[in-house]
Amino acid sequence: MNGQKINGKEKLWKIEIGRESDVYTFYIVSVQKPMIIFESPLGKLRRIFEIFPQKSQPQQPPIFFISSKENATVELAEKMHGYILQKITSASIVLSVDNSQNKDLYEISLFKRKQRSFIRKKYILAAHKKEIIKISQDFKKDYIVTVKKAKKMDCYPILSLTENEIVLKRVK
Repeated sequence: MNGQKINGKEKLWKIEIGRESDVYTFYIVSVQKPMIIFESPLGKLRRIFEIFPQKSQPQQPPIFFISSKENATVELAEKMHGYILQKITSASIVLSVDNSQNKDLYEISLFKRKQRSFIRKKYILAAHKKEIIKISQDFKKDYIVTVKKAKKMDCYPILSLTENEIVLKRVK
């Protein structure tokens, strides 16, 4: 399904924010294309200490404020972390997966060594933790790596993992 929609409205958006090779990727569901606003440090302070915060309007797109030193892209997504998007409903996001061996979904988190800052997550199917640790060895030369069984993909809790789909709960 191109431009995955519910009732012709909601879509999955891929957002990448960062500098050069240090790009953080995440996904959100929204009717409108998310907005990226570049701001100065003074603009950030003004926004943090705003006495009368503006009320968000129901049809306002998601807004991300980033440093002027960072790059950002927003694009319509047909995949989420490498898994093909089947459909979006009011309660869930359904991803297509080939899990005929009934594997578990693991999350590999990568952190930069020098600054110890978070950089990205990978979601991989594996039969057991030893298998995923072996896969994570490829990243250890460049990153500090943590491995755990996935309970969420980005901010979406995993409702079920079957042999042909991953169902994520929509959060409002």
